[in-house]
Amino acid sequence: MAEEAPIEVLNPASELLYKTLMRSLMEEGGKVHIETAITAAAALGGVALLRSTRPDFSGTAEGSKLVLPEVNAQAPRILQLMIGILESIGAGGKEGWETPIPTDHAPHRPGPELVRRFEKEAREIYFQFSIPDGWTAAVGALAAVKIAHLAMTKKVLDLDIGKALIMTAFTESAMSVPLRPAA
Repeated sequence: MAEEAPIEVLNPASELLYKTLMRSLMEEGGKVHIETAITAAAALGGVALLRSTRPDFSGTAEGSKLVLPEVNAQAPRILQLMIGILESIGAGGKEGWETPIPTDHAPHRPGPELVRRFEKEAREIYFQFSIPDGWTAAVGALAAVKIAHLAMTKKVLDLDIGKALIMTAFTESAMSVPLRPAA
């Protein structure tokens, strides 16, 4: 992973992913289930981190848990980037990542299913913006932070619940064999 985040490409790429997810997840009546959108973006970030380590999934069942030192080494940089973005917009950053998620704020779809649905589009965005392989995870992570911040400003979701959704989906996706692409 590059030493310094290439924010000049991460920001527009995360903005496009954010808009893509919000548009694609729109339900009847023009509303988006914000917790599902946050989960989708964060799960895409987690799986991008996992894939950037080039793991060998052969012979490993979908959903199997993994512990990869490369993932553990890179994850703190992504967390620090998210904290830095939140602090830069005056939303605090270091607390709330482990807030319990109330059942009424659970996503409508699980992260792995959302990754299967949106990973192809996310990869196209990484390519479009020439995101360095080690930083693809930041695109989903930043999109998730933007969605959580939007939800907070619209008073739809407490930011700490948003941060907990991000941490949960990102971590689960970075530590699990992804589902195979839908046929």
